Amino acid sequence: MAGNDQRWTRLAELAVHGANVQPGQVVSVTSEVRQERLAREVAAAAYRRGAKFVDVFFFDTYVKDARVRYG
Repeated sequence: MAGNDQRWTRLAELAVHGANVQPGQVVSVTSEVRQERLAREVAAAAYRRGAKFVDVFFFDTYVKDARVRYG
């Protein structure tokens, strides 16, 4: 694993620790489409801490723009 990969994992571990994820907890992760790698790392870190389920929601700025313009 490259050093840069370790930084993503460490950042995800820090986020999950800061969120105080507990065993058996359901976790929700919201991310922009271009940040899917970090969202996946956060999900994996939450599962390592014992999360029961991690739900990842991707926010797409282009879809939001279309809603604002035409919705």
